[in-house]
Amino acid sequence: VGVRGCYHALGASGYSRFLSAVKFLVPDSSVVKTRGETFICMPQGVDAESILNKALELARGGFVLDYVVVDWRSVYELASRKVSPIPSLVPILREVVVNLDAGNNVALVGPPGSGKTFIMQSLEEAMKALGLNALYINATSMTKAALENALLMNQSLALVLIDELDKALSREAQVLLQLLDEYGVVKILKSNGGEVRTNAKVVVGLNTTALKRKALNVWAPLLDRAVTIEVPRPSKDELLALFTEESGGAPREILGTVAAALSQRDVSIRKVMQAARYVKTALEWETPMEDVKKQVMRILTTAP
Repeated sequence: VGVRGCYHALGASGYSRFLSAVKFLVPDSSVVKTRGETFICMPQGVDAESILNKALELARGGFVLDYVVVDWRSVYELASRKVSPIPSLVPILREVVVNLDAGNNVALVGPPGSGKTFIMQSLEEAMKALGLNALYINATSMTKAALENALLMNQSLALVLIDELDKALSREAQVLLQLLDEYGVVKILKSNGGEVRTNAKVVVGLNTTALKRKALNVWAPLLDRAVTIEVPRPSKDELLALFTEESGGAPREILGTVAAALSQRDVSIRKVMQAARYVKTALEWETPMEDVKKQVMRILTTAP
């Protein structure tokens, strides 16, 4: 359903309330924006006309989406199962969730491969398993407009996770500064924008080296709005345990190859997961053991 006229009739803030009301009335609906039009997509069988009319009434009445209530203990319980193969990450995850429950935003800081992404993806999975709206963004492909649109179209957000934030440009961080403020309102001034009311908490991940390089410009006020939690690199024994868990119990000779690779260089959690997924599938394909060992070694020792 095209809703071009609603923006002109309601103004920017009213239009934002209108989109929020539609999402509230039909949680499975989605919004698609083009340069000159906005379309609302609803599941089959929904009386779109009555929904839009009701949303207009709510928007004109100053509709504000109720803030999302999160059971953070349940989030921690689910997410901790995911990170449990790496015991050193469990207390870090706990600190993250305790801070989120306390109303604080969090900045995960550590070297590449330490587990920042692993923690964030575990949180995303736990939130979605509980029926909560979590938005994960990799800042390497994040633009200011994309972040603005994501916020406008997901106004029932409970958690925003932004990974590799140090790779974003300063102008992309400007919207994030608003989101990190504690007032619950993000004002987005653009032709198809408006006002986002949210109590979503934010977790960002940054590389230690990049943090030191950028801390004196826009990143200083950004980090002032978040509690910094350091994520050290997991031990080799923890990485081997993670591989064993994710591969479904690889044969001893494969574990020996993995242990040898881990002893040669620092390996990221991402590479360990790649190798584990490969082994699990390769064995199902009955790939010769020597070929599997060679490929595992290549995955774990090839420099990025």
